[in-house]
Amino acid sequence: MVAYQEEMPRPNFFESMTRHGPVDQTLSLLTTKSDHWAYEREHRLIYWHHPDTALTLLPGSVSEVVLGCRVSDDDKRRVLDAVAANWPGARVLQARRDERRFALTFEEV
Repeated sequence: MVAYQEEMPRPNFFESMTRHGPVDQTLSLLTTKSDHWAYEREHRLIYWHHPDTALTLLPGSVSEVVLGCRVSDDDKRRVLDAVAANWPGARVLQARRDERRFALTFEEV
């Protein structure tokens, strides 16, 4: 689960990046976002010692996908194809910048 807070974490990089450094400092950096994004209720999966590991998500495990404002047409098509093939009940939303406010709007794709 992502932690949403007003202040950024301030880990000691010299300690946290060593082989025996405190992992929690590095994890806080990877799992903390501004409280402005709390509406996302984001979850992150981190495979700490397993890079390039494929992850299988079961049917029903994805309920919603949000495409960012700057997603490319190619990436959008790939995501839509993956959702249709694997999670046909999931909602897909496209984020757009509001024309008048510092805000995002979301439209169902």
